Amino acid sequence: MPLLPAGGYSGAVRVIDVNRNGTVGDYTGHGHAINEIKFHQCNLFLLLSGSKGYAIRLRNIQCHVCVPISHGSEGPRGEVISIDFDV
Repeated sequence: MPLLPAGGYSGAVRVIDVNRNGTVGDYTGHGHAINEIKFHQCNLFLLLSGSKGYAIRLRNIQCHVCVPISHGSEGPRGEVISIDFDV
């Protein structure tokens, strides 16, 4: 199932099933624009998003759960420009 994640200025993330041309899920919570979105290389149900609002969110799009939000050990320090998984 090819999935396309999309996000932008509003801070919302939408995941689209390309084959069905339908939405798998809409995810809110980022307070600012989304800078990058990535699926995990091995588990395509894990979606990572980073925003201008200093936050990184990891979601399981299969069960629609967001794990704890990461702001770093000293709190927000700057916007998240890029994200990646370490496999």
